[in-house]
Amino acid sequence: MKSAFFTLFSFILLFAGCGEPEKDKPAGVAEPEVAEVPKEPFYRRYEGSVNGDSVVVHWHQFGGLVYAAFYHQHRGRKIELFNWEDTVKNGKDFYLTERPATEFGTDTDPHWMVSVAGDNLTGKWISGDTTRTALISLTEAYPPGSYQFGLLYLPDSASLLHDRPEPMARTTNLSIIPQSSFPATTRSFLLPLLSRQFGCKDERADLQTCIAGLNKAYFENYRAEVSQWDTSGLSDPGFSSPTFNYTTDRYIRINFNSNDLLVLEDFMSDYSGGAHGNYASSFLNIDLKAQKVLSLNDIINASDTTRLIAILQEQAAAHFRLKSGESLQEYLFESKVPLTGNFYITHTGITFLYNPYEIAAYAVGQVNIFVPYSSIRHLLTPAFRTRLSIQ
Repeated sequence: MKSAFFTLFSFILLFAGCGEPEKDKPAGVAEPEVAEVPKEPFYRRYEGSVNGDSVVVHWHQFGGLVYAAFYHQHRGRKIELFNWEDTVKNGKDFYLTERPATEFGTDTDPHWMVSVAGDNLTGKWISGDTTRTALISLTEAYPPGSYQFGLLYLPDSASLLHDRPEPMARTTNLSIIPQSSFPATTRSFLLPLLSRQFGCKDERADLQTCIAGLNKAYFENYRAEVSQWDTSGLSDPGFSSPTFNYTTDRYIRINFNSNDLLVLEDFMSDYSGGAHGNYASSFLNIDLKAQKVLSLNDIINASDTTRLIAILQEQAAAHFRLKSGESLQEYLFESKVPLTGNFYITHTGITFLYNPYEIAAYAVGQVNIFVPYSSIRHLLTPAFRTRLSIQ
């Protein structure tokens, strides 16, 4: 199997905490000041342009960090933005790394240097080799069919021993929250859905209370599990073992918010000893008008599944840039990509996501195979075509 270059930025962000190494910053970028963490997390939907190209950005800011997903209006493939903790200045100025989720890895990544001021997000786009720049000009916008949300951000931790801060277990939970301005019926539909996604036993309970209970159970399990190991060295002041420090993170965040369609990514990562942790994403494609989570059969005619699988193989070959005579098995466990119900939509296409170990080695990372509607127009259900005005 060929080695694939996939820098797992979301994994690094959540596990390392300290972010990207200093040496990878492009030359000429000024050293930022220490971040002033904003007290309130927030989500904003921005519209505007990057070098004149129309984009929509879904911006999540919490705990001094930023996660953003955006797409170009004429392409629709998801691109993600991540910040380094030491490059946040005053809680409003950010230096962000751009990572196309649906493209094979490259050696360089473009960057954004942007500031949040009022309803605006403005700054400069910088190419990966720092030779090109472009203006970024975005404004918060919620056209009909898109919605405003709040963010619930709950970090927590517990030490293994009550008289020492280390080792410890740490959790972070992030969720979008429909604001009080939501239509009552839509809010009543979304809140239980979010509770079920987190695994709350009582979906009518307050989400914050539910997460606190889940954290309590996690910390109790952590102490019970680690106490069975050889902990004799813990009394040594110089003792250090990262395997004794557990982390678990869960972020439910927005990837699409238009046409009364809401796409949520449920990102989870976990480390509980060993060489490395693991992570995964699952998606909820929600029809807010019909108040239902869309399945693949709501988008693709059930009788056309076989034809979709064939097109998926073509798109996978393009994704991995296969040369003549090469097989997908050069990169994956098998020579074909299976159809999955784990997908997310935009206005121009559907992306099928495969998590680490699902179809490829951990080093390959998440595999996002984008299938444009233009290549499957004849396979789409009439209702879905009408919904997104696909001709």
